[in-house]
Amino acid sequence: MSNLAKKHQKLSGLIIGKKNFFEADKVIHIFSIQKGIVRANVKGARRPGSKLAGSTELFTLGEFDIVKGKNLDILVSAHPTCHFENACGNLDNVSDYFVVSEILQKLMPEEVPNEKIYSETVSLFQALDRGCHKYLTGLYVYKLIILLGYGLDLGKCAKCKKNESSKEGYHINFKEGSIICTQCMRHSNLTAITADELKVLRFIEHSDFGKYSKINMPEQTAKNISHMVFEYLDFIYQNEFKSRRFANALKNL
Repeated sequence: MSNLAKKHQKLSGLIIGKKNFFEADKVIHIFSIQKGIVRANVKGARRPGSKLAGSTELFTLGEFDIVKGKNLDILVSAHPTCHFENACGNLDNVSDYFVVSEILQKLMPEEVPNEKIYSETVSLFQALDRGCHKYLTGLYVYKLIILLGYGLDLGKCAKCKKNESSKEGYHINFKEGSIICTQCMRHSNLTAITADELKVLRFIEHSDFGKYSKINMPEQTAKNISHMVFEYLDFIYQNEFKSRRFANALKNL
């Protein structure tokens, strides 16, 4: 294999981040199936008439050719397959795109491929583009948390070992990563969770997007799960997700 071939790579991926670079360039973050998250410089992308400007916008799914640079990879061509126009025209859905993109960039290491997370992410973007229910992102985020190794132990109370089918009620202890039944609970600030909500979370743990995205549940159940998942996400990251605050502001308009 020639040195040029070694430096040149074709990636299938989704653009999940961008920022201005120097006077006319921009750096994009591509979540690719082959290499995970890759940063690449798009030279001249901010100049009028740039051929790469439109094909390297946020939330573009496509094929990307990059060349290995000394300090930063360089994008040489892009072939978009989807821009998710429907979702990007909806404030709720596009705000979810920003939330997911920030989570991926902050919790996933760069250049570490994960085909399962890639598949789940693209499936979510496609579902939101079709107008699926508004709490679907919360279910996806819990699956993402599991795939990153932060899943909760939801099988039984961490103290008395009672099975999760108990109807006494449970709370989640984020610090211990497990559930605590009402009888064993000593801290009043733990997050309450019902038996039905636990069943949904356990189903997500053992299924993929194609299955858990079709769960039929009351809207309040989906809302409660989404709220709990993002609480847990904040606990994991120990810092604020700026896009989450922005998304909540948009949804409250």
